[in-house]
Amino acid sequence: MIRELAGTFDSIFVRDEKLYEGSHAAMEAAIPIVEAAAPWLIEEAHGIAEGCGLSFEETFRLSCSAEAGQWRGCMQRRSEVSIKDVKDDECTSFA
Repeated sequence: MIRELAGTFDSIFVRDEKLYEGSHAAMEAAIPIVEAAAPWLIEEAHGIAEGCGLSFEETFRLSCSAEAGQWRGCMQRRSEVSIKDVKDDECTSFA
């Protein structure tokens, strides 16, 4: 089941091909952050990857499916929620 989901992950969570590379880069950039905050989650993703024959990166991305969906929503709506005078390649958020 995990391998089947891995094969359909991008079509479910990253439907826009323009966002494909960005989504992969965002998930890869999250690895050291998660590793510092919750190393047991990284260990778990490695174990799942080994058990189902997928790469660690694929398994980690599957584990971050909710975050990938939120990232996609942010990227798709960023022109609506960003300050108009900011360059197109910058993103603004408020805490």
